[in-house]
Amino acid sequence: MLAAGIAEDVGVVCRGSRQVRLVNGPGRCAGRVEIYYQGSWGTICDDSWDLPDATVVCHQLGCGGAVKAVGSAQLGEGSGQIWLDAVNCSGAEAALWDCPAGSWGQHDCGHKEDAGVVCSEFVDLRLENSDGCSGRLQVFYNGTWGSVCSNLMTPETVSLACKELGCGDGGFLETRLPYGRVSGPAWLDRVECGERNSSFWQCPSAPWDPQSCDDLQDETHITCNGAAVVRLEDGGGRCAGRVEVKHQGQWGTVCGISWDMADAAVVCKQLGCGSADEDPQYGHFGPGSGPIWMDNVGCRGTESALSDCTHDGWGQHNCYHSWDAGVTCSGFVRLVGGNSPCSGRVEQVRLVNGPGRCAGRVEIYYQGSWGTICDDSWDLPDATVVCHQLGCGGAVEAVGSAQFGEGSGQIWLDAVNCSGAEAALWDCPAGSWGQHDCGHKEDAGVVCSEFVDLRLENSDGCSGRLQVFYNGTWGSVCSNLMTPETVSLACKELGCGDGGFLETRLPYGRVSGPAWLDRVECGERNSSFWQCPSAPWDPQSCDDLQDETHITCNGAAVVRLEDGGGRCAGRVEVKHQGQWGTVCGDSWEMADAAVVCKQLSCGSAVKARVYFGPGSGRIWMDEVGCNGTESALSDCTHNGWGQHNCDHRFDVGVTCSGFVRLVGGNSPCSGRVEIHDGTQWKTVCDSEFGPKAADVVCRELQCGAALSVPGAAHFGEGVGPMWDRELQCVGNESFLAFCPRGSPRDQPCTHTDAAGVTCTQFTGFRLVNGSTACEGRVEVHVLGTWGSLCASRWDLSDAHVLCRHLDCGFAESIPRGGHFGRGTGPVWKDSFHCDGTEAHLGQCPVTALGASPCSHENSAAVICSGPAGSASLRLVLGGSRCDGRVEIFQHGTWGRVLDDHWDMREASVVCRQLRCGEAETAYNPPKPQRGTGPVGLRGVRCAGHEANLTLCNTSLPESMLAAGIAEDVGVVCRGSRQVRLVNGPGRCAGRVEIYYQGSWGTICDDSWDLPDATVVCHQLGCGGAVEAVGSAQFGEGSGQIWLDAVNCSGAEAALWDCPAGSWGQHDCGHKEDAGVVCSEFVDLRLENSDGCSGRLQVFYNGTWGSVCSNLMTPETVSLACKELGCGDGGFLETRLPYGRVSGPAWLDRVECGERNSSFWQCPSAPWDPQSCDDLQDETHITCNGRRSETPPALGTVCPNSTSCTDREKIRAVGGENGCLGRVEVWHRGSWGTVCDDSWDMQDAEVACRQLGCGPAVSALDKAAFGEGTGPIWLEQVECRGTEPSLQDCWARPGDSGACRHKEDASVNCSAAPRTAAPTPRTDPTRGRPTSSRSVSLPVIICIILGALLCLLLALLAGQVRSARAGRRGSERAWEPFSEAVYEEIGYSPAWEKQARFSQSGSDSEGSLTKLQPYPRDSEEEDGPRSAPDVPVLPGGDPADGYDDAREVSDPGEDPSPGQGDWEMPRAPEEGAGPRDAPGGANLRSQRSAGAPGAEGDAWSLSPESMGYDDAEEVSLAHRPEDTKVAIPADSAQQSLMPRAGEPVPAVQLGAAGREERTVQLGEP
Repeated sequence: MLAAGIAEDVGVVCRGSRQVRLVNGPGRCAGRVEIYYQGSWGTICDDSWDLPDATVVCHQLGCGGAVKAVGSAQLGEGSGQIWLDAVNCSGAEAALWDCPAGSWGQHDCGHKEDAGVVCSEFVDLRLENSDGCSGRLQVFYNGTWGSVCSNLMTPETVSLACKELGCGDGGFLETRLPYGRVSGPAWLDRVECGERNSSFWQCPSAPWDPQSCDDLQDETHITCNGAAVVRLEDGGGRCAGRVEVKHQGQWGTVCGISWDMADAAVVCKQLGCGSADEDPQYGHFGPGSGPIWMDNVGCRGTESALSDCTHDGWGQHNCYHSWDAGVTCSGFVRLVGGNSPCSGRVEQVRLVNGPGRCAGRVEIYYQGSWGTICDDSWDLPDATVVCHQLGCGGAVEAVGSAQFGEGSGQIWLDAVNCSGAEAALWDCPAGSWGQHDCGHKEDAGVVCSEFVDLRLENSDGCSGRLQVFYNGTWGSVCSNLMTPETVSLACKELGCGDGGFLETRLPYGRVSGPAWLDRVECGERNSSFWQCPSAPWDPQSCDDLQDETHITCNGAAVVRLEDGGGRCAGRVEVKHQGQWGTVCGDSWEMADAAVVCKQLSCGSAVKARVYFGPGSGRIWMDEVGCNGTESALSDCTHNGWGQHNCDHRFDVGVTCSGFVRLVGGNSPCSGRVEIHDGTQWKTVCDSEFGPKAADVVCRELQCGAALSVPGAAHFGEGVGPMWDRELQCVGNESFLAFCPRGSPRDQPCTHTDAAGVTCTQFTGFRLVNGSTACEGRVEVHVLGTWGSLCASRWDLSDAHVLCRHLDCGFAESIPRGGHFGRGTGPVWKDSFHCDGTEAHLGQCPVTALGASPCSHENSAAVICSGPAGSASLRLVLGGSRCDGRVEIFQHGTWGRVLDDHWDMREASVVCRQLRCGEAETAYNPPKPQRGTGPVGLRGVRCAGHEANLTLCNTSLPESMLAAGIAEDVGVVCRGSRQVRLVNGPGRCAGRVEIYYQGSWGTICDDSWDLPDATVVCHQLGCGGAVEAVGSAQFGEGSGQIWLDAVNCSGAEAALWDCPAGSWGQHDCGHKEDAGVVCSEFVDLRLENSDGCSGRLQVFYNGTWGSVCSNLMTPETVSLACKELGCGDGGFLETRLPYGRVSGPAWLDRVECGERNSSFWQCPSAPWDPQSCDDLQDETHITCNGRRSETPPALGTVCPNSTSCTDREKIRAVGGENGCLGRVEVWHRGSWGTVCDDSWDMQDAEVACRQLGCGPAVSALDKAAFGEGTGPIWLEQVECRGTEPSLQDCWARPGDSGACRHKEDASVNCSAAPRTAAPTPRTDPTRGRPTSSRSVSLPVIICIILGALLCLLLALLAGQVRSARAGRRGSERAWEPFSEAVYEEIGYSPAWEKQARFSQSGSDSEGSLTKLQPYPRDSEEEDGPRSAPDVPVLPGGDPADGYDDAREVSDPGEDPSPGQGDWEMPRAPEEGAGPRDAPGGANLRSQRSAGAPGAEGDAWSLSPESMGYDDAEEVSLAHRPEDTKVAIPADSAQQSLMPRAGEPVPAVQLGAAGREERTVQLGEP
């Protein structure tokens, strides 16, 4: 039977598949009715369509009742089938298809009769006012507009209402309202939007009620502060089409009668679509629908949004939809050569670097990048095709030899041979794509007939005969009907001010040459000369000389700064005769630069002669001579416009101070706000600075939007005067200097009230295409553009932060593979590196450099647990979301959970409910962590298997509850375990620390090797492991040592999955803390002696490699210089030799843009060691700044560097030299003072030793050298006098507020500073001591006697060493490493770990855990030989050897921290406290504990630091009771014995883990 027929797939359509929907309406409950039947959607005919029919549809869709039955396709014509006609419902039917009607598909209608409905549940929003963005807030419900009452109105409610109306993202509530009764319904009250709501319609409120309030004072009146939303429709993409704007919640069009390129430019800018390529004739993209919102738009081109431009008023127009305006932006591309509109190659053509839209260098977009055309055989037919393609008329000239400047990147086409009739350049015969024998000096260009320009024919360019360039020729402009507005706009176009007058005394005679234009009638509504109506182009528009136009302008030439990375630094360019040109640097001085900075409102001139690369076009000015008082550059003397003896190699640049800057933050986009008033920087008071001003600052600094606006000197106190005027920004200004300013404040502001800003380029996050607001594809708003986020580095920690930020609980899962569908727009390759504790993704470190391409199929997604509901749990005051005190959400608020028998069974339920893995600990929090708020749950008993805490027994009898004391409860779940790297030079290198049982601890380096390091690197998303580092080379940690003898295979998912000893069981000290360097650790340098010019190199995968220069932008150069601390700009060197690159070339196509605030965030090609192979492709740059001192190898600048010693983190300020003055220490990224409470000679002794200034002469108090500024870091310092630095002394943190700067401590030391570093000087306004201080004679005698004693002891030590060397000679013959032998009184554990160390060294050969021979011993006893190679991190060559022991210095001498190979940081010993002090800490312990913002301990990646110091840092901070000492027998001659009565430190070779011992001199 089966063989008798052909078996095929089968399908069915069930009656249950029928559906109804409303489409093309303004909301969910209004629109055209469509039915799904027989597998396709179709419409309903409006014959006999009435309210009962509409009621059935509304009920069926859950939209209430019917308000209106709509016919005649009022909600748009549908397509496809018309399924039903003559529908005749009673209104009680359950579905539309249950009503009597004609047969399915039988009708006599067309789609112009499609039926629709408006249901009572259809809602809309508006602001009742002329502009639509301020006024009375009204909601449309049940067919009627009504008021919204203001009770419980929140700022979030106002913000979401403004967003819904397309009026920006914020606003404020008007409060001064009249009394009286509300007219009409008042539909809503108690609308309480919160942070978790993403739409006004999601907000909770009281039920719909037409009498929600009855007094006018209760109505809601708001004013929104943002720009109207814009979109482009029917253009084939988001960057081309008919212009539509959203106003009062409704989309409408813009009239195109006076529309021009300046208007189009603003639209393209607002949409993030590049520049305006074309403003096609009105109606080009077809007629729109709805209201015509704007007419007679007049933009200058500098506005940030279309709604900022002038127009006739919202909805005021004299226009038709056939005249709707359109735009084509440069961001618009097309697909060519595919089999559908959605496939093919991306191609586009543009003209760049020309004087106008229709002239310039020809560039083609192909295979993802722009490239040029070779001028071989380039002629007019080729140019004609380009001009036609761009809508620029015909070709006037085919230009070669890079007359419009040399391009960069690919040369896409050569030997182009068009006939002139082709539709596009790529349709012409030519060589293969990318095949050529040309250089960029042969780049082709065109001048099209539609290219127009303007000039005044005279020597100065701002007066004379007005001429226009058209069709390749200059011609006159006739003066008939010439208006003052025409003269004004001509002057503006020419950069000659904003006004002028018409010359009337002209001779008679005939015009020579064409006279192109007449009857140019500019009016008040025109914002550009080219918008003005006129007679048609005609070369004989007038023929008498008296009809020609001669004008004199009265203004200054416009100036700008280019290619400097910002508006206040760059090459000086001036606009003259409508054309931008440069200024020659001959005789250019600071006075000239000062005038430019003043004209641009950019503060004062910082540098006058800076080179930002060659410009193009004319050189307008030479031999400029300003006296500095002029208001504009064109007011200064010069040789005459265009008169010069110069070329573009000498184009001058300027660096201005800028009007605003952020100081004291951890990036250029965060810090204290300071404003330059033209003479000096002033700190802004937090009371004069609000969120709108913060947004303007972030926008001006190209840092995105304001993430937070902290006050109270969050970024430290400033110095100097305060800015005393309120900044009354609207929020849409381009620059802070454009904001209105209030009058000077009456009450002075102090530096303790300094304003701060933290900016982020990520201005919004959302989840789309999910079934709820808390799940979906992740989209990020980056400087105006929404795009999907790439999932390549997306992990649960990132997802937890996003869910928390969106008030969606925690992340349950992160689906992969386009789970929530494909997005549109860009795919952001930025990688967030969150640890899970951040409040906002913008607070997480971000990288994009080297990221691989990403598609929409690989978009990040998350499913969050959802907003807090009844019985939701959370853990607070822990180190992660999976440990801490338990709280439960009940009755709309979070409450404490109290219990008297809390154990692992209850903890298991909590961990299970939070999806945090198994419970590890159940505990009662200590008193400081106990809650004080309401109690949500008191008493709970669980069996341990429940899925939710509320499923446990929570109804315990009062007798049980009274029997015990109910306390707050806490849990630690397995999911709380974390790993991190600290104290390293970057995110992917540092000391390994694990979070376990609620605290961070370290890993012992016993058997620590590459497989162990690999697991850590993989776990942190840092690639593979390059080095496994031991011996606390990233500084000693503090607290617990959690794991020892870790033995990973390298394939484990987490470090705690590896075999290891029991948690907390070890035989190590923190001097054995393990670290890693991962392959994703990156760094940057310029290979040259000064570090601020040379070959740009990046460190990746353990190796330095080149950066290729293809597509290198000025912004890339600027950010590289900023990263290196070499100023904020520079230029690319182009004259490079030919040859092959040696070593890897890691990166290419690094394209930093305005949205990037860090070099590491810039997009680029993926990491590839062969990114380029020719020396000419390498990047060589010269930055315009210089470092203040020679930097460490990794480019960080002291003192904010992990390689700096403690000596470099202290200074004496205000005295005559660096050994006399106010004591300041560096901590948490800034200098701060020390309080004089308990400050005495012992404290001063330590400070002087740390300064390298010998013994202390006196300890001074009460701000003897003037009051300091900024934080007070230490108070109640208690030193013994023997510590190597103040950071090792016991002290209290200085944040208690008990101390003021009038109590700043100072020192007077006996010696001059031993370094050549400049001494910080005091502010001249501050007091200083008047008496001179000199070193006393007894002190000098003591120094001399001490030196003689040291010499004698050194000779004695040499004798001891010689005697022991002979005894050890026989042993040295077989030792693999030359180690010192320890002789220790009482007990010597010197050999306990010998086997383990040897094993470690052999297991990970080449790792930093390998011991190295000491060359001095090798040469003496084994003969000359070279040490093995030592692997090093970036920074230099391997060290020649190691010091076996550090020299022991007399307390009066400088113990020289940091002058050996490297400093061995250490935690304070247990129990070491002040003299009878009750408690406290030191700065070093604060750092070790990982205090927020605290620096890590010092470490260095210098060549010397990559081996081992065989001896620990000298420590003099030991109790006198310790009486044992170990002294290296072969190093005795290097030691100088301290004076009697002082402790001697123990020193030891590389074998770590021994305790330090001291012996009191003179004891047996």
